[in-house]
Amino acid sequence: MTNNTSAVELRARALAVLAEYNKYVYGYEHIGAGLLIASISGGICHILAEGVPGLAKTHSVKTMAHCISDMSFVRVQFTPDMMPKEITGTKVIDLESRQSHIDWGPIFGKNFVLADEINRGKTNVQSALLEPMAEGQGTVAGSTRKVENPFVVMATQNPIEQEGTNPLPEAQHDRFLFKFIYDYASLEDELKILENPALANLDYTTIKPQMSKDELLAARDYVANNINVSRTFNEYLLKVCRATRPGSDEFKELCSRAPEVAEILNLVKVGVSPRALQGLQRACKVNAFLFGKTKSGESRDYVMPSDLKGSDDTLKLAHAVLRHRIIMKEEANYRKGGKISSEQVIDAVLSHIFPIDDESAYSKR
Repeated sequence: MTNNTSAVELRARALAVLAEYNKYVYGYEHIGAGLLIASISGGICHILAEGVPGLAKTHSVKTMAHCISDMSFVRVQFTPDMMPKEITGTKVIDLESRQSHIDWGPIFGKNFVLADEINRGKTNVQSALLEPMAEGQGTVAGSTRKVENPFVVMATQNPIEQEGTNPLPEAQHDRFLFKFIYDYASLEDELKILENPALANLDYTTIKPQMSKDELLAARDYVANNINVSRTFNEYLLKVCRATRPGSDEFKELCSRAPEVAEILNLVKVGVSPRALQGLQRACKVNAFLFGKTKSGESRDYVMPSDLKGSDDTLKLAHAVLRHRIIMKEEANYRKGGKISSEQVIDAVLSHIFPIDDESAYSKR
């Protein structure tokens, strides 16, 4: 934490970032919260955003980048003829001096990286992001360079049914903390868009930063060291995640106890990974820091099941973290009565695994 910035001030400035973001992005307030939570959470904190073109995916991340001062931004457009060196860089030899150097790619030196239409690139190009996203560094011709801190990749993709797209490898999916589904905004929000035509040609430099990069990193440090995660919460988190894994005791117990849920769970091919557990826990800590309230209305310094589950009015962290990590069997697409998705698996698990209803159990240190 900076010398003169308290936790209260850091929280207020982070919430001011969201208020500024919401002045320019209508209908996707939960995604603004997700971008901020990812930035503060640290670690593997990247975001996959899926939706048809024109739904403000690029606009969202550019707006967030300008709400925080000193945060650099770059947009990389993925195309079918793209090469991995256009992401990470290449070794260049000067023919006159016969000296070589590394021409590092555009993702280095940037805090927010927009990987636009990532599933239009070939698999080897998509995989060029794996090392920077997972290990915070890139390697070119034996030379290694660290990425910036913070480093958040927001990759957009068109629905995979569209022509000319390449689904991301399963291993790549697990490098994204969140997956957001962009749908069409409500009528009220689209009216706001029409009534603010200047948004179509927004000068992003007019956005007023509400928080500095140093303050964001201070908030990250505060959350890591001061937001309590009780054993009670960890046990609940484990039960939820392990219930998505075929063959686990939690999976078998839930199928035995709730036959209507077993019909859905038995269509799961692969459940969520330990990396998902860690990411969901970190995200819940940030959510508690930003939005958590005690019964008396004071800010919480501990995590509750409500941070994980969310509501229709808040970001549903369990869905955002788990939806892209649960892999369904092929027959889930052709089930009589309609396709079964990972969303339905998460809904089923959350509605049948009950946390302890005692706030004091979560505040214990």
